[in-house]
Amino acid sequence: WILFGLEQVVATGSRRWAGVTAIAFACLALSGHPQVSIYCGYLVGIYALVLWKQESGRAHILGLLGGLFVLGGALAAIQAIPTVDAASWIARDRVGFGAFADSFAKQPHELLTAVIPQFCHERREAPTYVGLVTLWCAGTALLGAPKQWRTWFWATVALIGLLLGLGSLTPLASAA
Repeated sequence: WILFGLEQVVATGSRRWAGVTAIAFACLALSGHPQVSIYCGYLVGIYALVLWKQESGRAHILGLLGGLFVLGGALAAIQAIPTVDAASWIARDRVGFGAFADSFAKQPHELLTAVIPQFCHERREAPTYVGLVTLWCAGTALLGAPKQWRTWFWATVALIGLLLGLGSLTPLASAA
């Protein structure tokens, strides 16, 4: 809903869409585990900037986008402020992303589980299995719409996710 709202804000310049999207952004921030909300917040923020640059470039649209993030953050402050305060009391806050990424990292040969679900997993399905149809659709999108910026944006997001999933085998996890 947030990405749809961002698209509407950039396309129409509507303050109403900015308000609705701010509420959706606040719901994301309040939706559960803070780690997921932060990762999604990064993605949404980057998508908003790329969308603005590619589709509009107008200053007042950038102001609407910035305003919706500020409003969404203010709406979520009722939970975000106590969560930030509680983080100083939680030991998990001292574990860096690199250590977390390494504890769940895939080995390069395990990447075959994206295509063959039982590969290296004692005949259990692997959590990386996305199905052949999904991979076929992704490949078709890259080949069929090579000039669409959204195609390359999501391909880049998928590549970054793959590299993060390899943990310390790439420098990206320690940089993150």
